[in-house]
Amino acid sequence: MNELYANQERLDKLVIKFSFEKLKLGDKIIISDNTENKIYFLLQGSMSFKYNGHESRAFKSGEMIFIPQNLDCCAVALTAVEMVVVKYDTSKCNQDGATIVEKSDNVCHDFNSLEIRGTINDYLDLLCNYLNSDANCESLQKLKFEELLIIMQFYYTKEELTCFFTQLI
Repeated sequence: MNELYANQERLDKLVIKFSFEKLKLGDKIIISDNTENKIYFLLQGSMSFKYNGHESRAFKSGEMIFIPQNLDCCAVALTAVEMVVVKYDTSKCNQDGATIVEKSDNVCHDFNSLEIRGTINDYLDLLCNYLNSDANCESLQKLKFEELLIIMQFYYTKEELTCFFTQLI
């Protein structure tokens, strides 16, 4: 089994923050001076994301979207939205950052999403329970992030993960 993180030291240095967020129709999220990588897990509703002058692209519940650090973007809730957001800063990992996936010649260069599959739904349900009950310490967040990376290996191909995280590698 390929490991998503090449070494445990890098994971230990990550600054990780999970949150559960609700948006109303028309609410905006403006991401500028972005210093963190973000993964948005859309649990309910739909959102439109626009970045670097590209046309807006709509995403719906059941999808996850990756926003790499240093990418400014704007998102608008097209409906009421419930989502889990994970933010992580790789700048302390080392000068070349954390390796999420292996580099590949087969990389797509688009703003991509992945369908939330399999056990990741159960993972997100449990994570929401933790977040909503304030059982939410730094150690738990690091363990949940590591668990997410391991689970993703079982439900997505190497090509899908490379395409999803393409802006990071």
